[in-house]
Amino acid sequence: MCKHSNDRGSALVITIIIFAVLSVLGVAVLNMSLAETRQVVHQQNKIQSHYVARSGADALASFLIENPDELENMLSKTATYPGVGLVNNKEFNVKVTGTIHQFLIESVALKDGVEDAKIYLEMKEYNLLDYAIFANEILDIGNNQVINGNIGTNGNSIGFGHETVDGNVTLGPGSTESDILEAEGKSTGLVSSLSKELIYPPIETSQFTGEWPGGNTYEVSDGTIEKMTISNLNIGSNEFYISGNGEVHLLVEESANPIRVVGNGGFRTSSDAKLFIYYNGSQNIRFDGKAGSNVFLYAPNADLTFNGGGSGEFTGSLIVNTFNGPSSGTVFKHDPNLLMEDLMIDGVAGYVRSTWKQ
Repeated sequence: MCKHSNDRGSALVITIIIFAVLSVLGVAVLNMSLAETRQVVHQQNKIQSHYVARSGADALASFLIENPDELENMLSKTATYPGVGLVNNKEFNVKVTGTIHQFLIESVALKDGVEDAKIYLEMKEYNLLDYAIFANEILDIGNNQVINGNIGTNGNSIGFGHETVDGNVTLGPGSTESDILEAEGKSTGLVSSLSKELIYPPIETSQFTGEWPGGNTYEVSDGTIEKMTISNLNIGSNEFYISGNGEVHLLVEESANPIRVVGNGGFRTSSDAKLFIYYNGSQNIRFDGKAGSNVFLYAPNADLTFNGGGSGEFTGSLIVNTFNGPSSGTVFKHDPNLLMEDLMIDGVAGYVRSTWKQ
């Protein structure tokens, strides 16, 4: 009798111990499960906050791409009072820092008024000087032109010649799939379509306070930047030559033939000098003579006919309304070392998203 009682007592003790162990294990598993659940919820909240911050930055980027003139206002206002918005009832604030040529959008997602996630979006200005040739409307390369650089247009398509473009090609927002396929067959680089036409900002005419002294040669030294007006650039048998190690910026006044190069004429600079030519009018520009070196033409309203050059070489950028390049065999090369702010213009060409940063 005692023996059975002892057995029953031992079994009860073992049962209690097992139950206690299982209870402890159950509580531990439950705690682990709750901790994992809390971690998953925390991670989900962090991911949500990340995308809220990203959405805020992206929304402001879209606004500034559509309204580039609002950037200066945003730079000023958000420095003191960040913009505020909601995504799925989650709050974020944004601010903009930098310049009109390159800026950073900072977006912060908030939880209970406290920063929960932050992201940065770097924005850059479209650089028209990234192109050897950019035309607002028609871009007809011509049969034998050799392009060593990027070309682009706000128009739907490009008139390609026999040669392949050794560079990227940019088409306007109205380009079709067939336009893109044609460009891809004529380019060694990337072909892309603009989501919005690049803006041709106006020339800052008030900056050109000097006057061209006359003649066809000029020396600029010590890295200086000379800004002058000139009545016309009708170049005949003599070259228009800039020497030295600085920049000459010439605003050509309105006339019947504002810019025309014939015969053996042409534009040329020494290796360390650059010549920027600006023309605000809509008269036709003709290059029927030699090509040029380190020459940058900004004529947003003018049509350029490029007949000259023979087998010569043109280094620089031609930014015009339309470009017509017949069978002259010129080699166009692009200078990659210039930024948009090197042009004496008022405003920017537009903005593009560049880099996301945490």
